[in-house]
Amino acid sequence: MSVFDQLFRDGFSSVYLTLASIIQSLAAGYLFQTLTQEYFKTGRVSTSTILDSMVVLISIVAVWQEYAISCIAFTWRIDILDSLIPFLLGLSEFAMVTTIAARSSSEAIPIVRTSSFEAWLWAVASFLLFSAAAYVNYAAKGVLRADAAALQSLPLRHLWWAVGSFVIVFSVLLWHRRVPLQQFGQHLVRGCLTAGFIFHLIRIGYAHKHTIP
Repeated sequence: MSVFDQLFRDGFSSVYLTLASIIQSLAAGYLFQTLTQEYFKTGRVSTSTILDSMVVLISIVAVWQEYAISCIAFTWRIDILDSLIPFLLGLSEFAMVTTIAARSSSEAIPIVRTSSFEAWLWAVASFLLFSAAAYVNYAAKGVLRADAAALQSLPLRHLWWAVGSFVIVFSVLLWHRRVPLQQFGQHLVRGCLTAGFIFHLIRIGYAHKHTIP
């Protein structure tokens, strides 16, 4: 291994985890600001906002947890794709929060010319797509550190959740565009999404707890 490669590997964890932490912190701050603004404006926080905010919050925690474990157990040379993916994940999280913020002021989002629920589904679908790309990226390039062989299969196991969830959300999105869901149907979809994201976060914690030596 060259000196240059060694420098890359030695600095990988601190550099990459710092980048992920900054992006996720900004997303969390934007979410908190949006929730407080809705509460101070209306005196309450709607059910839709609570469910959507839980999805965003779980996304933030899950992304940080996955990057924390991957940076500890794996190492690889960073390229432009590694720089791009964390920002794409952050942008998709910002998009989810933006749909929440738009709902408190109007049910229409002029930029995308669609309802806030449809825009929310687009944002969630993009987050899941970028999550799948992140799993593929570090499954393909990650080199396990010593004594971490049990973690080898984690990226691919979590990849199936991201791909499956994307297919489901995108299917619901196409159905909604053809036959618009009413409020009850939208709440049901939001509740299922929230439950699915909570399940994934528990799954991540369980997998890391029982596979890390």
